[in-house]
Amino acid sequence: MSCLPQSGGCERRLLEPLVDYINTQESVDYQYKACLDQEPSDKGQSKKKQPECLYVAGDGRQLVVERKTILWPENYARDHRNDHKLADIIWMNLQDVVFPDRYVLSMPSLSKMQKDEIDAIGRSVADAIRQNYSQITLTHQLAIRCGEHDFQLELRPDEGDDDPARRRGLGVEWTDTWTAEPESFSNFVNKKLDEIYESCVEKFQDYSEARRILALNPHGELFHFTARKWAEILALHQPPSQIDEVWITSHLGWDCGEDHWEIERVFGGIVALPPLPTITIESVVVSD
Repeated sequence: MSCLPQSGGCERRLLEPLVDYINTQESVDYQYKACLDQEPSDKGQSKKKQPECLYVAGDGRQLVVERKTILWPENYARDHRNDHKLADIIWMNLQDVVFPDRYVLSMPSLSKMQKDEIDAIGRSVADAIRQNYSQITLTHQLAIRCGEHDFQLELRPDEGDDDPARRRGLGVEWTDTWTAEPESFSNFVNKKLDEIYESCVEKFQDYSEARRILALNPHGELFHFTARKWAEILALHQPPSQIDEVWITSHLGWDCGEDHWEIERVFGGIVALPPLPTITIESVVVSD
């Protein structure tokens, strides 16, 4: 997944998967027209705030999209960059190691570490992996203690992948769990949504005849929320009338050169969520 937010400049490339999905699902033909928020203002006049992109269908119908990142915890992006720095240092110090199978390193978050501390920990962990990875089996993992931080390296064969090259190497995952009081989390989400709604109202004011979409890009713990959960949140904290629809657009990553996205409409239009699983309870009579 793209676990760090992407933004800046024309965001057409981040909206194309959404518009392509809408075109396919609804048999429409919205085509890119302009990156509205990148167009220069008239000379001598202050620039009006605009949505990200404008799309126009063959019959003249307009679609405008505003893309907003929403993340929790609030400092997630800043902190998680340090986690990626640590992973990069470990990989860099193991470039010459040819792993014969697929290994996964479970790492804690080092969000509050300084650069020199991250460098030192990364080198130490890489040295421990280099010296001991050959001893790891399916039933024997490598535990690495570095200061107050615990790492674990284990063997995770992926026989389902047809490409032998992707069945070897070192991957990483983060083990920290997230906890928050329900009330404080609810207050944060409602406050953040209000800020996003206010921005959209301002940007959509000249496009009352267009289809106006808010594309939410969740990160951190919010990345793991289901479409159903988002639909429940927005049902309780509904967008203003200037926003016709809200879609969740989550980038899942790349595979074989292809971009993979999870795209779901969670408010407005026809929200088609998968049914909840049915649980069948069987009665068992036990006789003496």
